[in-house]
Amino acid sequence: MGGLINGGIFRLPIFAVSGVDDLVRLVKEREEHVGILAKTLIRERDTLIKHIESVEPKIKFYEGKSGLTQLLGDFLWSGATEIVSVWPYHEMIAVLGTETLEEFNRKRIRHKIALRTVWTDKPKGKERIWKGGDFKVERRFAPRGFAPEMGYTLYGDKVAFISSHEELYGFIVHSKDFAKLQKAQFEMLWRESK
Repeated sequence: MGGLINGGIFRLPIFAVSGVDDLVRLVKEREEHVGILAKTLIRERDTLIKHIESVEPKIKFYEGKSGLTQLLGDFLWSGATEIVSVWPYHEMIAVLGTETLEEFNRKRIRHKIALRTVWTDKPKGKERIWKGGDFKVERRFAPRGFAPEMGYTLYGDKVAFISSHEELYGFIVHSKDFAKLQKAQFEMLWRESK
């Protein structure tokens, strides 16, 4: 295709859209590339952690529902095989929503992470959050009078706190000493719970 400008001939570029099969092939190539990167990261995870770990405790803050959803993701990628949690049921449903918690549970099961939890309030007629049941979940109910609105979760050397829906923030403390302290407190509460 050509045209005239000031008496000369010029060529217009011709663009063609690739077929759907080319698009599928490109997506599959990207998936393979990401899969290779993920396998390498998993294989080298411990080495990477050793190089970036320090003895100083770290604190990370998260705000809003999207930040708290990101905080939940840290549980899954920590390498922990068990999560223990003090869980004010009504507040955490208000903060995170059932959809987010269902998605978290599916991922927790895929990662084969066990969950031990103390609910600080017992919802009427509810014994679980997850629609699909309780896979690797042990649950107890806190003694009467113990009803904080903020929940916390221990996993490895980390403790995550999630505020009430009114304040909508959370933070993770990465400290072996602090995690040991919180774990001791959790175990005392676990023994007192039914």
